[in-house]
Amino acid sequence: IKQAQGDLAYKVFTALDNGADIIRMNQSKPPLDDVRVRKAILHAWSQAKYISISLKDTIPAIKHTFGNTLECDNVAYPKHDPEAAKKLIADYGKPIKVEYIHTQTPRGQELGQILQQLCKAVGIDLTLRPMDMGALIKAIVTGNYQMGSGRIPSAPDQGPALFKEYYSTSRANISKYVDPEMDTLLEKQRTETNPEMRRDLLCTIATKINSDAITMFLAGRRYHFIADKKLSEPEQIIQGIPLFYSELK
Repeated sequence: IKQAQGDLAYKVFTALDNGADIIRMNQSKPPLDDVRVRKAILHAWSQAKYISISLKDTIPAIKHTFGNTLECDNVAYPKHDPEAAKKLIADYGKPIKVEYIHTQTPRGQELGQILQQLCKAVGIDLTLRPMDMGALIKAIVTGNYQMGSGRIPSAPDQGPALFKEYYSTSRANISKYVDPEMDTLLEKQRTETNPEMRRDLLCTIATKINSDAITMFLAGRRYHFIADKKLSEPEQIIQGIPLFYSELK
């Protein structure tokens, strides 16, 4: 992408979207059943470092899955704070050892190494287990993991995606997160017809995702299109698909 941006023979079109690349933490597997451990891991993590090292600053950091489709003022995102992580670990009072499963691709292994180093810096022993994609998906879907890579897909409306991911009895709730308050919020956003009230519900859900330390956000979504310099800019980019209405006239 960087090379194409510096080449006069090409144009690079970009578009922000919602959704996220994530790491799920399986709350049915100790020590991740303790919110202090999950919060310590999130405070150890640094989106900025990962995005700079691995993604070359081509993808945005995020605090929720809404991208530029919905604005929330404060969603209690756990920023990179090693001292806060160390305090949570001290309060937990026991050694923390966790396994993270990830792809065997160069990027997957690089992500694992970055996370491992950040966890080590605060006193968390993170073991890496690279797997091929089929085995990785099977392990996560069947709940045979502690931490595992995944994503929340882009969608015109993030409400259904969040319901699938976090509702306690959802078949897609593979983080095994169970919370009656979250269930109520997720149910309400499905039926709320007032746009402002639904926005408030979605922002409250985003805040609870962060305050309960359910999911680690790796990065948001930004699509890049490398095209011949003669091509006009697309009129719209919807879920990563460029639309050139004028080219069809």
